[in-house]
Amino acid sequence: MKNLKYLIFAAVILLTVSSCRKGEDDPLFSIHSRKARLTKEWVIKQGNYTTTYIDGDFSNSLDYEITEDSITYDASYGYMTMAYSEYITFNDETFTIKSEQDYFGLGIMTITYSGKWSFMSSGNEYANKERVELIIETMETDYLGQTTTESFSDKDPVYILFITRLSKDELNFDFEFSFSGSTVVIETIGTKKFVKK
Repeated sequence: MKNLKYLIFAAVILLTVSSCRKGEDDPLFSIHSRKARLTKEWVIKQGNYTTTYIDGDFSNSLDYEITEDSITYDASYGYMTMAYSEYITFNDETFTIKSEQDYFGLGIMTITYSGKWSFMSSGNEYANKERVELIIETMETDYLGQTTTESFSDKDPVYILFITRLSKDELNFDFEFSFSGSTVVIETIGTKKFVKK
């Protein structure tokens, strides 16, 4: 009888622990909520993605590879590597994404996206809180002392994160980004890995 109690207790613990896991590489167990693990500042470790630009009949795709301190473009004219850094900060309901790159050796360009974030509800193939929607409200660009700020309408552009690992020190995700301007469409698909700053 005593063994049966331990067996039932172990089964309940196993079911509870396995339900804590949302992303495919999440830790088996965490004492912190998913939101508590996400809300902090993160710095890029590595990533790769493809961006497609469509303007009328013209279409061009660029492949990017990111390391801790550089970004490499694989364009039709060849490779180009520049110094690069990227940070994401999640607060309670807002976020900022800040990237800095040595723009073709001519000076540092800083781009900061700001807006609201939320966990997306579960869908057919996704667990609850496995996806995060970022609604970008503003984009600020600073280059050679010139700062421009652009505001966006609700729901455009949208950045969707498909979290594959979220621990207290690591954030890994696949992502989709789309933006439709008056004449141009930009679509990006890729993977990024961040560590706690």
